[in-house]
Amino acid sequence: MTSVNTHNIDDRADRSSIAIAAPARDVARRDKASLLHRFLHTIFGLLSLRYANHLFLCAVGYWFTGELGLLVGSGYASISPLWPAAGLALFAFLVAGTRVWPGVVLGSLFLAYTESIAWPIMLVTAGSNVVEGMLGAYLLRLPHVDFKGGMNRIKDVLMLTGYVVIGAALIGSMLGSLALALMGLVPWSHVETVWFTWWLGDAVGIIVVTPLLLVWRRWRRWRQLRLDFKQAAELIALLGMLGVTAWINFFVVVEYGV
Repeated sequence: MTSVNTHNIDDRADRSSIAIAAPARDVARRDKASLLHRFLHTIFGLLSLRYANHLFLCAVGYWFTGELGLLVGSGYASISPLWPAAGLALFAFLVAGTRVWPGVVLGSLFLAYTESIAWPIMLVTAGSNVVEGMLGAYLLRLPHVDFKGGMNRIKDVLMLTGYVVIGAALIGSMLGSLALALMGLVPWSHVETVWFTWWLGDAVGIIVVTPLLLVWRRWRRWRQLRLDFKQAAELIALLGMLGVTAWINFFVVVEYGV
């Protein structure tokens, strides 16, 4: 009698273990199917026409703004004190997402080809802009930051300046300068100068280009633009100061060595 009871208990235990294992297997299958679905969705998303369009626009925009930056001049390792491409990269990451980073790399490679710049230098530059752009976009998307792309609040300007210009750009330029020094492309005695020039170029590019593109994207119709007297005066004063600063930095300093 005892052996029969023991046998029945063992049968019930086996059935219980099977009943418990079955849902676990189902969950594992669903997890694998979900993982495969996400993987295929990512692959097909990368191959989509819209993504290709974003990639192309990012590459062309980075190349064009890089050409503008090199017109200003460059020092060690083609580092320019004005680099609008950094602002373009941040704008692309904010609007299209960080997945368009290959466009930055493609644009930098094309820039290296057209300007006969060493490939490693432009790859390091592109990598720096990718890092600071991704980091800047991540910081601006934090819930407590509450960054608005319209740039019509003082808070938006302060967030862009604090989190991206002082934060992300400083880190990106530091990593890029150290990478160039480790690769032997920049003397270690000039790393600080390269770092400052790199950060200054990225900072100016982000402050000028990113807000301009964000505001341009927000204004669907230019006819909607209405400026009162105070706003028009502020705009004229801002453009005037920008012109004077550019003239002093890129004409007086270069021509007279002040």
